[in-house]
Amino acid sequence: RLVQTSTQQIVTLIEDLHWIDGGSEAFLEQWVDAVAGTPNLLLVNFRPEYRAEWIQKSWYHQLPLLPLGPEAIRELLDDLLGSDRSLEGLAETIHARTGGNPFFAEEVVQSLIESGHLAGAKGAYRLATPIERLEVPTTVQSLLAARIDRLPEREKQVLQAAAVIGKEFSEPILDQVAPLPELELAEALRALKSGEFIYEQALYPVAEYAFKHPLTQEVALNSQLRARRREIHEAVAKAIEEARADKLDENAALLAHHWGETGQTLLAARWHRRAAEWAGAHDVAEASRHWHRVRELMREVPGVPEAAELGAEACAQILNTGWRLGISEEEEAAVFTEGKRWTERSGDLEANVRLEEAYGSSRRLAGDFPTSLAHMEEAERLAQQTDNEDLRMALGWGVVYQCFNLGRLREARARLDQLIQQTREKPDLPWLYGPESLHTLCLWFRANLDFYMGDVREASSMLEQAVQRARERGELENEGWALANFSLMATLAGDVELVLPRCRRSLEIAEKIGSPFSRAWALSMLAGVLIEAGEWPEAIDVAERALQLARERRTALEGEAWHLFRLAEAHLGAGELARARSFAEESVAVGRRMGARTGECLAQRTLARVLLRQEGLAAAKAIRRALDRADTLVDETGAKNFRPLIQLERAELARLEGDSRARAHELREAHRLFSEMGATERARYVAAQLESLSA
Repeated sequence: RLVQTSTQQIVTLIEDLHWIDGGSEAFLEQWVDAVAGTPNLLLVNFRPEYRAEWIQKSWYHQLPLLPLGPEAIRELLDDLLGSDRSLEGLAETIHARTGGNPFFAEEVVQSLIESGHLAGAKGAYRLATPIERLEVPTTVQSLLAARIDRLPEREKQVLQAAAVIGKEFSEPILDQVAPLPELELAEALRALKSGEFIYEQALYPVAEYAFKHPLTQEVALNSQLRARRREIHEAVAKAIEEARADKLDENAALLAHHWGETGQTLLAARWHRRAAEWAGAHDVAEASRHWHRVRELMREVPGVPEAAELGAEACAQILNTGWRLGISEEEEAAVFTEGKRWTERSGDLEANVRLEEAYGSSRRLAGDFPTSLAHMEEAERLAQQTDNEDLRMALGWGVVYQCFNLGRLREARARLDQLIQQTREKPDLPWLYGPESLHTLCLWFRANLDFYMGDVREASSMLEQAVQRARERGELENEGWALANFSLMATLAGDVELVLPRCRRSLEIAEKIGSPFSRAWALSMLAGVLIEAGEWPEAIDVAERALQLARERRTALEGEAWHLFRLAEAHLGAGELARARSFAEESVAVGRRMGARTGECLAQRTLARVLLRQEGLAAAKAIRRALDRADTLVDETGAKNFRPLIQLERAELARLEGDSRARAHELREAHRLFSEMGATERARYVAAQLESLSA
């Protein structure tokens, strides 16, 4: 292609030199020499594997075409697809899959359209069917396969061996699975780097490489016979076990993958279990994925004795991760039923205990208290038949939490005190649902009970201890839960500035570990602090997110009444009285239906507050009825911290009725109780009201 400028300069463009024939290449070499010293410009483009002597000329300048970044790919795909909400996250997935290559990205999109995953027209597509996996489009596969085929045999074999290792690989591992003399391997890697098939990620302590495009690795992998791939996978697994013997937990997922590809099912399942246990403390979703894989693998070898043990454990752990991530009722029941079959086959009593406990916990956190209680009691009954004292001890936590949800706070505290004493002698004993210390869990929950039962000073001190202990031990989830419970300090003591950053940190931890359960509770607790701070729009948004997440994922629903009453309080603060009343009434109904008496108590108090604002004296009977019910629930549950809050609403009702004597009495009682509890900010607030009343 020739372009002649107005100054008689000539610009020549020659495309795709990698396809050039020998005769044309000889002519081009002369042309490059002829261009030197002239005002003319010769532009050429070619793929990385093209090489020529004239590239070394001093007047040659190369401009590498860099891959597009995530934002550029997003712009490209926005133009191709549009911005329908169903496409959320697709641009990031395509970028990761294609390594930022725009041609690959466009071809992936075209393949999604042709396969029916996307429906619509250019710039206005929507997701029609879920995308389980982005396949390599035929056009891209052909292009990459052709590039690989043109490689010399040595480089091709090294590339294929590297593809079996993964998208990233180290030279020592490659050296063991692609046995070449050291010099030849180094030369092959240099050639693959020059051809931009791979790039160097690190040199120290060992050389590490990565495929430039993930699709290249996939095509190179699939270009090999299955038997050959299996051999390399086994060699890779053995090499990793030897080279990283001190970091096997970290590499368990990788080893599970490689052993799985060899067809050695039982060995792969063991590594998946190890990977799940390692991931459990910091990535719940990843742990769940590995447990699901163990479950699937055991179905392939049901007659192997170890299958029953692994299958039962996988089912129990899927239920345990399920209540954190959210699990449908159908899947929950199916997993439990399958787990029971495995425990019957193995005759493992302890596995049966764990399964019953896991199902009971899952039902509890879905808001089904009666079913939960039945399975928790069955777990305790079975545990009494074992000699495992630690297992019986760990079961105690589930009973404590169930008592709390049902408003049996005195029983919960008595059981918890006994459990704290027992776990103090075994500080490293994990709870049944993860690697975190049961003792740390008991400490922060004892603080939680102290808040509800009216001892702010003791609760604050114990929470600080629990947070410090969790941090020292690296118990991230325990730390997050403890930090979230500082929100109760804001509700009772009014210390918003101290509590708000801790609740935000709790939410960060929940998001980091990927637990919708923890996130729902962190959001709900954060909403409570924002309400105390008077940040009404943010409080509404955060409380709505908590409720929506809990309902969509069917987790943290044991606290549904709490999520609802916080929404009511937020809308009340914003002056949206009709919505506040609707949420307060729903919270009361949910609390009654579930038997969540502490939740109902809070909801009744909030309903009274809404009625005071919305109807005033016209609703006096309904207000008293709500407050009387709240007082009754305080007596039944032992949640003394609610009493002065209820008295403040009684004082407000007395003010509207013009009964200054009754108002003063309620305020004095509220002040006394706040002072006794250690809720100093609240006590000051009430004292100011008393002073203005006497003036």
